[in-house]
Amino acid sequence: MLSLRRYCTLVLFLPLLFFADHCTVTILQTADTHAEMERWLRLATLIRREYHPKQTLLVDCGDAVQGSLMATITQGTAAMRPLQVLPYNVWVPDNHELDYGYSAYIGFCNSVGDKLLCANFQLPGQARPPAWKLFNVNGARLAVIGMQASFFRNWLVGKTASQFRCEKAHEAVQRLLPDICAQKPDAIILAIHQGWMESHDKRGVNEVREIAAEFPEIDLILGAHTHRLFPGQKVGLKSWYVQPGAHAQYLTVVKMTVDTEAHSVVDIQSSLKAVTPDLPEDEELAKELAPFFQQLKEFNEKPLGIVLEKEITANGRPGVSCQTSDLIAQAIAEAVGADAAFHSRLTDVPLPAGEIRQLHLFELIPYENKIVSALFTSEQLERLMEEQWALRNNPYRYSGPWNMLFRNKGGKMTLVSINGEPPLPDRRYRIAFNSHTAAGSGNLPLLKQLIEAPEAQLSVTRINTRRATELFLRAHQNAIQFKQWVY
Repeated sequence: MLSLRRYCTLVLFLPLLFFADHCTVTILQTADTHAEMERWLRLATLIRREYHPKQTLLVDCGDAVQGSLMATITQGTAAMRPLQVLPYNVWVPDNHELDYGYSAYIGFCNSVGDKLLCANFQLPGQARPPAWKLFNVNGARLAVIGMQASFFRNWLVGKTASQFRCEKAHEAVQRLLPDICAQKPDAIILAIHQGWMESHDKRGVNEVREIAAEFPEIDLILGAHTHRLFPGQKVGLKSWYVQPGAHAQYLTVVKMTVDTEAHSVVDIQSSLKAVTPDLPEDEELAKELAPFFQQLKEFNEKPLGIVLEKEITANGRPGVSCQTSDLIAQAIAEAVGADAAFHSRLTDVPLPAGEIRQLHLFELIPYENKIVSALFTSEQLERLMEEQWALRNNPYRYSGPWNMLFRNKGGKMTLVSINGEPPLPDRRYRIAFNSHTAAGSGNLPLLKQLIEAPEAQLSVTRINTRRATELFLRAHQNAIQFKQWVY
């Protein structure tokens, strides 16, 4: 018979024996930080508080280098510093990492070394990046796949859109999983610059829903791109999905318990931790970023020679009553010598009366779009205007006309005049767009079809729309005319 002491010892030891093959790991995730550098200083503090060496996996899911004036003046270099200074294990670049060109993108990828994971995207001249990697974290073997958005061709235009290789994320997962599963990892994590959608994404931008439904081998999906907040929820057959919103406002914290003998996940718990104003700034990152903050201060304080007598408003509908979209359209048309232009209202921020600084221009045009132009007949312009008008209630997608007067009858457009004269049916007119609109984004199939036709003589310039607007304001300042172009 067992003595009471030996019996109690055995009872106490049995749970330890039962859980001997279980271990818990922490996965921290950032995504869509968009170069919010001041907030990054506090986010870095939060990361260090949650990070425990050998027990933590730290992942970023892309769109890191664009979104602030500091990023613009440093061509994304400053925004890469947190990924280099903090103990990141994985970086998955995505569409905004291409905003400063291919060479800059490759430079970003090279700057993070072996942290880079790119399963379904490759540039010409770039060695094929690693698609996935096996990490040993606190005794658990974690397989991490890095996956990009598969929608690149609808965000880029001209030769730029045809020079890279991009595989659908769903197809890439299907291709990779047999090799990954053969390694018998304890958990499989998909770090992807795509988001969960409650219903099927008709444009095909976000494939997470389909991936989760078909591949129960994936235990955890770290999402991005849609800027939504998901503290954690089950999706598909088995996967757990999290997403930290955008602009460095939250940090994803996942606690995963795995059975290293059965190579399976026992439990997942997750939350989003807010980056609050009371968090102190991380001293190491602050020191790294100090020269960039000084550069930003000097750049923004430099006079532009632009003083506006009246505010240029940002409300209203482009082509009808929005002054800022009219301003940008005039600027890009003048920059490339176009007859007319289409442009959207990029933000709700006006240009104030008084002295204009670089920050004002950035808030007006926060994207690194270039100017694109192409030739169209008057009949084609009417059809293009009808395609745009169908999107008129979506201020992010709809572009209004400038220097083209349209008569609207129930959505059917008639081009009354262009450049103040009746249109000539046998003439082609050069029309300017920003590069994002010209690419179509999956919303403008007619524009994409017409602009890629040989007779359109597509011209993709390297002229930045913000810079073109700055030069236009310097030249014209208080003589700018605003008109209604759709009646």
